[in-house]
Amino acid sequence: MNDIQNREDISVLINSFYLKVMTDPIIGHFFTETNFSLETHIPVMISFWESILFKVPSYSGNPMIKHIALNKIFRMQEQHFATWLVLWESNLHSHFTGPIAQEAIIRARSIAQIMEAKIGLTS
Repeated sequence: MNDIQNREDISVLINSFYLKVMTDPIIGHFFTETNFSLETHIPVMISFWESILFKVPSYSGNPMIKHIALNKIFRMQEQHFATWLVLWESNLHSHFTGPIAQEAIIRARSIAQIMEAKIGLTS
């Protein structure tokens, strides 16, 4: 396996990840029982991770706003973030290995912690 090298690799990662989360019994409802659109969301997430991993300014936005709004529809719990991370890391390891892939894991864990804190799950 290779490391994540470019936007195309990020696209593979994101597309395969959302195939898993959409059908997950713990977090799938956040995607299937809301006005979530894969066609809209996937390109945004590819740009988000491209910005994080390669410092390419392709993403602009505030992911917290959407997650706070989503939390009002379906109350998020720690297990939701834990599941998201397990799926993220498992999916990542099934496609990539290397320092950038490891950075994607570190950054995802950090993002989950920040979101949990801002939503009010941790202090």
